Amino acid sequence: MSFPEPLFEDSAVETITFASDFVQTSDTNGILYAYVNDSFVRAYELSKKGIIAWLPG
Repeated sequence: MSFPEPLFEDSAVETITFASDFVQTSDTNGILYAYVNDSFVRAYELSKKGIIAWLPG
């Protein structure tokens, strides 16, 4: 079984337990709040263009 490439990489994080919220900050960007390593929350800025590029086409 093959898995898709990660949407983003964070060298300090081993796993993302779950994403708790997404806040749209503009028409093309947003912030994803995610619990990492089952312990604390990090915020990741995501762009619409980057997500579309990552999806199979």
